[in-house]
Amino acid sequence: MRKIGMAVLGFALGGVLAGGGVALASSAGPHITSAQTIHLLEHDTHQAFVDINHNHRPDPGDSFVFAGTLSNPSTHKVVGSVNGQCTVTAGSSSLCNATGTVNGKGQVEVGGTTGNERHFDIGVLGGTGLYQNARGIIHIDQINDTDSMDTLRLIP
Repeated sequence: MRKIGMAVLGFALGGVLAGGGVALASSAGPHITSAQTIHLLEHDTHQAFVDINHNHRPDPGDSFVFAGTLSNPSTHKVVGSVNGQCTVTAGSSSLCNATGTVNGKGQVEVGGTTGNERHFDIGVLGGTGLYQNARGIIHIDQINDTDSMDTLRLIP
């Protein structure tokens, strides 16, 4: 089972830091005060397919877990990490949740249902720290089985 991207999340957080610091400059009150687009490169360093009935194919209840780094796509500097899980619900559909952490700045939680697409959108569910009022979408462009370009579109 290939990565379903929840870069899906992480993706989100690292991107804010990678995006240039505008969102990071403020330290009090709601930190997302206007619409922001953030780009982030996700690289999964750990992946596992949990095949609960051991038939070597995705069935409802099986899951894919992943963890990795989030980097600024321009400088390739690591700005955070991502951890996520997708659970097969039916056919090629999976329910995915992931958390992106920006080093010392907070977390962004993303989640939603996705299929086996290489390009998809899921929702930003919330955040902590500088991202406490985050909402919006994350668009995942899967490059290969371990890498994706994640575009986070945050609104206050």
